Amino acid sequence: MIFIKDNLKNYLKPIEKELLIDVEKYKHLRDINFSVETKHKDFIYNTFINICRERLNNFTLIDTDFKLWCFYTEKSWVDGGRVIEEKSTKIPFHNHLYTTTINSVLYLKSPKGCGLDIEYENKTEFLEMKDYDIIIFPNWLNHRPVISNTKSRISFNLELRCKEDVNDIFRYYK
Repeated sequence: MIFIKDNLKNYLKPIEKELLIDVEKYKHLRDINFSVETKHKDFIYNTFINICRERLNNFTLIDTDFKLWCFYTEKSWVDGGRVIEEKSTKIPFHNHLYTTTINSVLYLKSPKGCGLDIEYENKTEFLEMKDYDIIIFPNWLNHRPVISNTKSRISFNLELRCKEDVNDIFRYYK
């Protein structure tokens, strides 16, 4: 397995309303992603780090200047000034090779049929995500969000930069 999937409902449900308010404060800035400031950032990152420490090999963080990036889509959304309204519009595959070692997407709101497409070993796999799901994966994994054109989808990108090689950290596919 090249990723870890878990559900953080017990952690996030108590702070969900405040997180949604914080997202709404920055929503007007949105393009594809926008940074969100919230008093819960450290709590979210500490939860993420704890899961990584439990499930992955040892790692040393390079920095702790964490950012909480939000990806918010509604019935229509803006991509570089273009309004995207068709569900058939595919967001390109990408990875996080140049920004992180351990990457994660945390889904605050994920309507049915939304989630993540991943490319691995010449195959594309769709992972349907639910509210409060988190997926943790190596920086080199090509992926793209699968969005809805009828319901809001809110996710956070979390990144950890580490001293160790990503393949040493994610031991199970080496």
